Amino acid sequence: MADPTLTPGATSAAPPRTAWATPPSELALPPGALHVWRCRLETVDDETIASLAAAERERAKRFPDERRGRLWARSRGVLRALLAGYLRTDPAAVRFGASERGKPGLSGDGSPFFNLSHSGSLAVYAFSAIAPVGVDVQRPRPRPHSLSLAARAFGSEEAARLGELPPATRERELLRAWARHEARLKCAGKGLGTGPPRADPRVWICELPVGDEATAAVACANAPATLRCWEWRG
Repeated sequence: MADPTLTPGATSAAPPRTAWATPPSELALPPGALHVWRCRLETVDDETIASLAAAERERAKRFPDERRGRLWARSRGVLRALLAGYLRTDPAAVRFGASERGKPGLSGDGSPFFNLSHSGSLAVYAFSAIAPVGVDVQRPRPRPHSLSLAARAFGSEEAARLGELPPATRERELLRAWARHEARLKCAGKGLGTGPPRADPRVWICELPVGDEATAAVACANAPATLRCWEWRG
């Protein structure tokens, strides 16, 4: 995928304009690169989830909705497969840890940094060799009191702006704002949905064209030199 507009020192970039690309057969993550992956979880096969640890399998079984548990397991299997590709190891050998704030990471030296988000059957993953990342994807869904939520998350001024928009436009803008908000918070390793982000304002962010059915954004603690967006092929 072609790079979006990347300006040295900029804190945001225009969304990429071209289609998600087929990944190379061997994965490499240069120091200045940010890689983002899109995956349709319904296309993930059983072989991909065979690498899950016992604890992950048990967690998937605890979902009250069987479909949600299956999608979670598939999202985790894809994460293992992608990390294994970057690390040149077996997916089952990947070991996870967490930061003091509970943000998932790799045990040991923690490189590469990664983050994932999935909504329904659509998953998005982000990877960086040198800087924390956050990614979020949002699908339209009923949101009672959406403007009250916007006021708490983004402030009264932004909520007022959203309130002046036609309902359909307002929903789309709210999803875009929420995806950026969550990506920033996840990049900082903070709790989600808990007020305006207090992460470093220099955090770099870019919206991702994941399709008409959803909105997504990726955030990185350092502005990347390149952004590559790949489509998971299984």
